[in-house]
Amino acid sequence: MEFCNKCGGVMIPEKRKTQVVLVCKNCGNTKKAVKQPRKTKPKKQVSTSKRSKEIAVTSPEEVKTREDEKLLLEELYKDSLEYFESS
Repeated sequence: MEFCNKCGGVMIPEKRKTQVVLVCKNCGNTKKAVKQPRKTKPKKQVSTSKRSKEIAVTSPEEVKTREDEKLLLEELYKDSLEYFESS
């Protein structure tokens, strides 16, 4: 954004023939537009020390239950395979 040298008003870009000029809407002063690189904000980096670390805690009862469920699923899988093979 640029401001007028005469009155301090905001300069608005306008296309005239093949070029772009900045025109003050208050006083009509014109100035050739110069392309300026855009300023970008750098991305914030999150350090690993700030990240939360979660640890899964399982009790021995939960482990036993999971093993029992796994055995049951294996038996059901075998039974279903036998059923489909026989039909």
